[in-house]
Amino acid sequence: MAEDHIEIEDLGRVKRLATALGYRLRLEVLLAHANDGPASATTLAFEKGLGPLQNVSYHQIKLRDLDVLKRVDTRRRRGAEEHLYDLTDFGREVLDTAVVFGTKPE
Repeated sequence: MAEDHIEIEDLGRVKRLATALGYRLRLEVLLAHANDGPASATTLAFEKGLGPLQNVSYHQIKLRDLDVLKRVDTRRRRGAEEHLYDLTDFGREVLDTAVVFGTKPE
């Protein structure tokens, strides 16, 4: 009987997926974007109640660096620039993977 040989073509992609899902807040940010569309860290922190602004902003930037989120707009707000982010195609795949693993089998 031959042994099954498993290979992963793109280990970097798998690592990015695992890193994106490695924190509860990152998953909450992804879910907020999937349900509500583009949003800034300020919106997610204060209107959605996801946590302190600096924490939400940090994880949103990390998700951007992982190509899970992309900046879709920038606007002036109270003398500062507010960046709006939304899911990339890869971000939707990451979230779909989380949904599969987070769904109880029948």
